Amino acid sequence: MENKKLKLLIEKFYEWLEVNGYSESTQTSYKRYLSRFITFLSEHEINDLISITPKEIYQYQTYLYYAKTSKGKPLSTLTQHNALSAVRSFFYFLVKTDKISLDPAASIQFPKKPDTLPEVFTIKEIEKLICAPDMKIPTGFRDRTIIEVLYVTGMRNSEARALKIYDVNLKESSIKITHGKGGKPRVVPLGRIACSYLQEYLLTVRPKLLKKEEQQILFLSRTGKIIGATDLTMNIRKYGERAKLTKRITAHSLRHSCATHLLKNGADIRYIQKLLGHNAITSTQIYTKVEPKDLKAVHAKYHPREKSDEV
Repeated sequence: MENKKLKLLIEKFYEWLEVNGYSESTQTSYKRYLSRFITFLSEHEINDLISITPKEIYQYQTYLYYAKTSKGKPLSTLTQHNALSAVRSFFYFLVKTDKISLDPAASIQFPKKPDTLPEVFTIKEIEKLICAPDMKIPTGFRDRTIIEVLYVTGMRNSEARALKIYDVNLKESSIKITHGKGGKPRVVPLGRIACSYLQEYLLTVRPKLLKKEEQQILFLSRTGKIIGATDLTMNIRKYGERAKLTKRITAHSLRHSCATHLLKNGADIRYIQKLLGHNAITSTQIYTKVEPKDLKAVHAKYHPREKSDEV
């Protein structure tokens, strides 16, 4: 396979991912997994993308099944799923852009992904996390505001970091998410508490972090630029440790907790779907699994037969 031609195709694929609204984390993982696939092709002397058939894709899937990690353990089902997803997206791109006519990866049978949802935090745990940042310093006030916004809106790490100052509507107590998954924008409510912190942040804190007047990013780093994805995750984790929380905390944990708390308090699942920016209700249902004890309590409270005097 011609290295220059393949390299160009891969670069075009990465550009296509970005244009089509794929998250930074997805782009990064696809690059890593696609590199593994290219190595596989090279090792098996497959020199032409056009000559690849479903047979070669199946061989790669078998290769992943028997592959080992650096510690000698089998690849997890999730890793295999993500690796195949990157390959399927790559060939979909090649067909979509008329580089090949038939998609050899279209019939991939994915291994079932395990349910690996982040842990749900209690309201008390969320309150401890929210109170952990040092409000006396600009970055501390910024981080408190970010946590408030993440928890009240359920937005993703990438969505929060990409917010611009003009996305905030303090008058309407809402915020516009323009860099949602799939490139679909949505407007979500902020709530009075997050709104008040955002107002104070914009008036007195953000100017202290601002280095260039033309910078439009809402939440600024110490250097006045957009906060890195890993930096935001590490910040939240730091406050989780400071609050003595034993569960693993990320922006996604706050998103999951937001959805679960809304559901437990009676919010309609279709409202939660709109808030989270899910195209399909099935995606929201995965986020809002109700524990058996919660279901039992709701059943006892609302089912008409539970209220009956008949025995």
